Amino acid sequence: MFATIIGTQTHEYGHYLVGKYYGYNPKLHYASVSYGDYNDKQLAKFDSLYKADEIKILAKENSPQKEYFLKYRAQLSGEMKGHDFENILAGPLQTMLSGSIGLLILWLNRKKIRAKTALSFKNWVAVFVAFLWSRQLAILLQKIVYTIANIQTKNKGDEVNLAKHLNLNPWSILTVLGVISAIILIWIVFYIIPKQQRFTFIIAGFAGSALGVLIWFGWIGPVLLP
Repeated sequence: MFATIIGTQTHEYGHYLVGKYYGYNPKLHYASVSYGDYNDKQLAKFDSLYKADEIKILAKENSPQKEYFLKYRAQLSGEMKGHDFENILAGPLQTMLSGSIGLLILWLNRKKIRAKTALSFKNWVAVFVAFLWSRQLAILLQKIVYTIANIQTKNKGDEVNLAKHLNLNPWSILTVLGVISAIILIWIVFYIIPKQQRFTFIIAGFAGSALGVLIWFGWIGPVLLP
């Protein structure tokens, strides 16, 4: 349950940090990040240029002031479009990198883990961190269900938006990462987790994830981070 909530917020915090780095005024919500205005100083300059030379800018004739304004506007627009990709990438990248740290710990300790009949607390923590990768499989399955059921959503998801930026098939990144996620999860469940604890882990995992989604997205999240 807590892993679901923590995983969601660390994912969104990845978006938040990159937005902050590029000069936006991001705000963290329970399931998203709003970026606010881009770089107050640059927007203030943009507004002041327009107000100072509005007549020349709107005139049909070219002028140094109009050319400078249009060039500056194109520069700002290009910067913001460039930032879009990094802002979108930040969430999935943060989630996968964090999950990979847990996965690396499990891989390095796999022989010791396999020699025991129960996982230590440290290894359980590594398992839950590695399971951040489960997001990729979950959103792939969600996309498949939504497509079959013809459910339309405004938010297409980070992976679909990344594919769009790269002029790739909308399913491409989503599918590749979903397959990688499935392989990782199968390895953890059936190789790392001891047989004696496996069934309990699977049942508790499904129940905890469902409870975490209900509690965070349906109750606590909208109250704490609307």
